[in-house]
Amino acid sequence: MTSNEGAQTTHSPPQLLTTVIQWRADQVGRSAFEVQRIASSDLKNWHFQEGHLRHTTGGFFSVVGFAATLPGLKTTRTQPYILQPEVGILGFLLCRSGNEIKLLVQAKTEPGNCGGNQLSPSFQCTESNYRGLHGGISAPFRNIFADHKTGNPIFDSLQSEQGTRFVNKYNRNTIIEVNADDVDTESPSKAAWRWLSIPEIGFLLTQDLIVNTDARSVIATANWHVLHPEGQPFARWQDQGGFEASLAQSFYTSLAPHRRAEILNWLTTRREPQKIVTHIQPLNDLEGWNVTSEGIEPATQNSGMAIRYYQVYARDREVPSWTQPLVTSETNGLVLLVIQKRDAVLRFALRLSSEPGFANFSQLSATHQNFPGEVDGIDPSVPLLAQSKALAPDHQAIIFDCQMSEEGGRFFQDINRYLVLHLPDAFEHPESPEILWLTLAEIEAVKQEQGVFTNEFRSILSLFVRYF
Repeated sequence: MTSNEGAQTTHSPPQLLTTVIQWRADQVGRSAFEVQRIASSDLKNWHFQEGHLRHTTGGFFSVVGFAATLPGLKTTRTQPYILQPEVGILGFLLCRSGNEIKLLVQAKTEPGNCGGNQLSPSFQCTESNYRGLHGGISAPFRNIFADHKTGNPIFDSLQSEQGTRFVNKYNRNTIIEVNADDVDTESPSKAAWRWLSIPEIGFLLTQDLIVNTDARSVIATANWHVLHPEGQPFARWQDQGGFEASLAQSFYTSLAPHRRAEILNWLTTRREPQKIVTHIQPLNDLEGWNVTSEGIEPATQNSGMAIRYYQVYARDREVPSWTQPLVTSETNGLVLLVIQKRDAVLRFALRLSSEPGFANFSQLSATHQNFPGEVDGIDPSVPLLAQSKALAPDHQAIIFDCQMSEEGGRFFQDINRYLVLHLPDAFEHPESPEILWLTLAEIEAVKQEQGVFTNEFRSILSLFVRYF
């Protein structure tokens, strides 16, 4: 570790936030980042082929028409979707320094990010990018993540992207341990990267619009024992009382011998009736949508999302300028997670989320979710908070409440509000066969399985790293 890297861990939370915000701003300046709307006639290297919007290389991604019929519905829902069959890599480098574990984060510039860049994994690339289809420079650390030249892989899992936007899209989430002295972070070309400790990252995860969705996914899915220097996350709270002690108890609660299999079987059983019939069709034949010079737009007020076209300038990317389509949303989303002590143990209320883009039909997500662009979503948090206050006036119900923007490489400033509500013991939450109450230990036991938890649940789960 250099002296500069060691100094980063001495920052108080306010100092750290100020430092990171300034670092991001400096990177925007180095990047000369700029993004602007354009018409379809100004798109370069994109063309309509067989009714789908494709890149001329045949790589990256396509925008396609997507029709889905959900069980019990006589009507078919139609929407433009992103088709990206290739598996991207979302990877952190991890190093150990004394009694600290650090991850190498990047202030990564992406066209749809709020603020231009956000903290991302050390290596975040589509297959088209790391194979160089853009004709630009090679992404840093490709030799570690794509070529497997060095380092010790300590975690590797395939995890889904948003089933409301992507057609069966998965990314490889991974962490590779290295010796920090073997990784160049000092040269000017590496100004966008720096080592941050797990406590620092835990704090930043709970701040508005700082850490991107891909970093949150990797951190949430990783074995949390590995991310703690003593292998005991939350253990410091066990004898302290209060919410933190409940969190530690939930994490260290013993699992019954067959509990992991029971959870996966619960999910499999309930997926069967959720079967969604889908098919891809030309955009110009997509009912309820218009292909115009401005984008792919809803014909009515029933959808708050659209596809728009953008020119992007970013000197710190593999190519300094390009054009591309991005998903836009008129409304923000809400991801609400209810937690409560049940049978004397803190549990998380998870609900099946049936999303057309999931090939396995549904995955476990937070208790309630409105998606960005959803025009008729409700917010149940207000009555929940009112009832909690009436039952237990001194109870602290709000654990986390922050905003995060979603996939900046495909969505233009899509924002979700992530809200965790801790209901008092006396609150009688209605029973539902579609809700599965899990302890943190149970979540930890199944979270690396492919296709179990949604991208949004992984994001809200990552917030609890704050308590490591």
